[in-house]
Amino acid sequence: MERVGDGWGEPLPLSETVNVLPTHWQVSVAADRDLYLTSADSEPIGDIYVSRFVDGRYTAPTRLGAPVNSDQIETTPYIAPDGRYLVFARFSGTSSNPRLFVSHADGAGGWAEPRMIDGVPYGLCPVVSPDGEYLFFLSSPKGVSWMSARIIEELKPN
Repeated sequence: MERVGDGWGEPLPLSETVNVLPTHWQVSVAADRDLYLTSADSEPIGDIYVSRFVDGRYTAPTRLGAPVNSDQIETTPYIAPDGRYLVFARFSGTSSNPRLFVSHADGAGGWAEPRMIDGVPYGLCPVVSPDGEYLFFLSSPKGVSWMSARIIEELKPN
């Protein structure tokens, strides 16, 4: 949707270029309009992709490489508006519960090794408040929790 005065215009579908993947889950939009989403080249869902906004159009989604995507299931990305960090959930072999991870942009077009956010035994669908103060997430299949978003900067590699 485009902003129209104090409201919103009509919703429009994204192009087939973006919708080429079979499923999308939790699309997050950076300020530069790049889209980060969960999908897969085939079922099941389990990787994070980016569709860049270039010259007024979205590119075909490309799978983020390592270290964000791994042999585990990565899902529900949240990209910081300025693109400097990515928060997402990962199902690892050590737990059947999804755990929250954060990876920081490395300044060379890639991502730093993701770090798990301790103290969150179940975490999906992370979103940071517009003021950057709070990190909200599903803390169970039926519950929402929040914490200070300062943890994102505390987990930034040196």
